This record gives sequence, structure tokens and C-alpha cells, in this order.
Amino acid sequence: DYLASEATADSSDTSLSSPAEIEAQQYRIQVSTTPQFATTLTNALVDQTTYTAYTTTYPEGILYWRVQAVDGSGNDGNWSDTGVFEKRSPSPTQTYPVGQLPVVNGTNSFTWDPVKFAKSYDLEVYKNDDLVGQSANKVLSANSLVNAYAPSNLLPASSTPYTWRVRRVDADNRKGPWSALQEFVVTGDSPTLTSP
Repeated sequence: DYLASEATADSSDTSLSSPAEIEAQQYRIQVSTTPQFATTLTNALVDQTTYTAYTTTYPEGILYWRVQAVDGSGNDGNWSDTGVFEKRSPSPTQTYPVGQLPVVNGTNSFTWDPVKFAKSYDLEVYKNDDLVGQSANKVLSANSLVNAYAPSNLLPASSTPYTWRVRRVDADNRKGPWSALQEFVVTGDSPTLTSP
């Protein structure tokens, strides 16, 4: 806080007989993905010592921030030390199909618990029991506005498990973390012989 720092400032090298007693008129805050602030996610001028980003969201990961005081004449003070924080959102919790290798018929909906601040959800399905998420094994990629998705095309029956995962997409189209890849098996109904 500008007033707190200036109240204890050394005035021996100035003509001031007492330390400052007036706080800054405004504060400039910057938030960036890099400690050099080459590009900023936030560059705001506020008249208080707190700030909440009302018009944007921040990406997942490590972020850097700093603040400077601005006096009544518009003069900028020195930047504060750089602060560091990590934005880490929870991944969605899958609800179906889950468990010890569940068996589905290929038309079942994938479902998960809703996540706060999600605008939509990305869903991916992989073949060959892929527990890594390799693009060569991807058989389904979809986006859903609700916390469920039913594929329009049947997943082919296979004794080798499929895997699936889901992630949140926020209002600024920033992607959240993927859920863990969950295995499941697809079986189809056996045909009934009618003749001969």
C-alpha cells in the first residue's frame, strides 16, 4: 500500500520535514503469463487496493502480477515486486460409464458432474485401450453445452476397451484440465437366427 510504504519512507534526502500522509489516487495492476510482462492478460487502473477480473478469465497455470501507485497528477510510482500464483481448476468428475471396466452398448450417453463457470465441455473417446490420449487412436471428439453427450454414430463393438475423458471450456474459451481417461467396453446385441 502506497500510504503505508511512504509513511515509513526515509525523508533525509528530501526537503520534506515529515513522511507522506496522502495515499495514491489510483493503482495500476498487471497480470501476465510471463514474469517480463511482455504481454498482459490484465492492465487495469483502479481506485482501491483490491482487484477482481470481472470481464475476463485467466488460463490454467502459473501467472504473474504486479502493481504500481499513481498519484493525483498521473505520475506513476515504481512497480511492486512481482507476485506469482497458480490458477488450477478442478476437472469434471465422470459419472457414466465409470467403474471396473463397465460394459455399454455403444449408444449410451457419456455423463459427468457439472463444473462451475463452464460454458461447455470437450469430450474425447479413444480406441485400443489408450490411456495416454494419442491422436491416432481418437474415434470421437465433441463439444457439449450440457454435462452429457450421446454419440450420433454407434461406437463399434470391441473386446479391447475404449477410453474417454472430458474437460471444461469457460466463457473465454479457455480450456480446463482433462479428467482421467476412463476405460469401458462396447458390446452389441447378438443377432437372433430365424432361418433355417
